[in-house]
Amino acid sequence: MTRSPDSLVPSASGQPDPEKRDDKALTCWQEGEANLRAATEVNAVTASSYPPAITPIQLDLFPGRACPLEVKPATDRNKARTNPARRDGVEGGGTQRQRISTTGETLFGPAEATPTGREAYKGETRKRSNDAGQGVGGGRSTEEPRENRGEGRAATSILRPMLGKAAGLPPRGKAQPRPNRAKRKAPARLDNARKLQRTLYRVAKQQPERRFTLLYDKVCRQDILQKAWQRVKSNKGAAGVDEVDIDAVREYGEARFLSEIEQELRDGSYRASLVRRVHIAKTGQPGKTRPLGIPVVKDRVVQMAVKWVMEPLFEADFMPCSFGFRPEKTPRMALSIIAEKTQAGYTHVVDVDLKSYFDTISHELLLELVERRVGDVRVVRLIRAWLKAGVMEEGKVTHPDRGSPQGGVITP
Repeated sequence: MTRSPDSLVPSASGQPDPEKRDDKALTCWQEGEANLRAATEVNAVTASSYPPAITPIQLDLFPGRACPLEVKPATDRNKARTNPARRDGVEGGGTQRQRISTTGETLFGPAEATPTGREAYKGETRKRSNDAGQGVGGGRSTEEPRENRGEGRAATSILRPMLGKAAGLPPRGKAQPRPNRAKRKAPARLDNARKLQRTLYRVAKQQPERRFTLLYDKVCRQDILQKAWQRVKSNKGAAGVDEVDIDAVREYGEARFLSEIEQELRDGSYRASLVRRVHIAKTGQPGKTRPLGIPVVKDRVVQMAVKWVMEPLFEADFMPCSFGFRPEKTPRMALSIIAEKTQAGYTHVVDVDLKSYFDTISHELLLELVERRVGDVRVVRLIRAWLKAGVMEEGKVTHPDRGSPQGGVITP
């Protein structure tokens, strides 16, 4: 195999002998050492001949201590090779668990530092299992000073004073019972009747112009009738023209009574009964009376069921300032609003009352307003039947064309 004449790699014949190469390398190294030593001496002389241009100033960080600028002496090359120092000025191991005083520029670190942490186990086998010292990983007891503790994990031997039964002492008095933590009560789940009301209210609030046409089937539901019966039973009203009161219905059977009402509503055989009229005295007006109509218990249950279904539809249209005959609204709430307005600067309170409103209300106008929201014909027929039902007073029956008897569920 022949070498190309244009090759840059010299042949073996053209290279010098090994002894000559070593002599030449030694000569170059000695020349480099001489040049480096001369440059170092020149730099030292130059640095010492020129004083620092910046005057030492007083630092606010260390009061009473000045930090003059000093010239760093030249480093001996042989010493630097034999005892190298790190760039941070610390010799030997790292700076872990070593105190370094910050007084100006740190030229040299501590002379000797005991290796700690992982450095302590370099070059030797770490003790394991039974060979390890006290504690996990060679830990010491907490009685030793902190600076004398060995490297390792948290100490496992902690001395604590023994009190009470552990120390062998007799108990003092009776043990105090542990306080019962208040258990967080689970939120009460809504029944189906209440869920129906919320659903109707949301839909009516979102759609102010909507007419609801499927309401009669909800009035006939057994859960709605049971809810209506609970409300009627809690009111403890008097008996109607049939002389059947709440106690009589209980003796007859509540489940049987509600089943018969549901059957009459579904097959269309339900008919409104007469209203018994009585007169009660007006509060704060001596000598004046108010007519009160008392429907029978069956009519009150059906009226309460219709009110339960219709009430959310009209509640969505009421204004917040209206408090009359509304659910969860009381006269005290209206008085609190009046007090707030008077404190805000209002000076007049107007009280308006319509004279004999329930006795003179127009049936057709009332039904027209109801039909704005209620589009179910069978529910409207029930309301019309209660308005047109006769009134019995002292054995006489009358059928008024105007007004609505107060005292029923559907007419407060």
